Amino acid sequence: MTVRISVDRLPPEVVEALDRGDTVVFERLGKVTAVARPEETSGSRLWHELAKLAPLDSEFEADVAALSNVVVPQGSAWAS
Repeated sequence: MTVRISVDRLPPEVVEALDRGDTVVFERLGKVTAVARPEETSGSRLWHELAKLAPLDSEFEADVAALSNVVVPQGSAWAS
């Protein structure tokens, strides 16, 4: 069963945390009963993860060019 609750009914600090993109953990008697996360838009997680990657080094383009000299493209495994 799914129960929908308007964020207007939640304490302001919870709404602010969700607006910031934080995860909100609900507890009862010291035990976690629910976890709320803001819904991610399409591709937002990908961009978030890509932002964590180290930048490409200045020799990346040359590395790719050198690789293309050694690797021979194969035909599609799906082609008959």
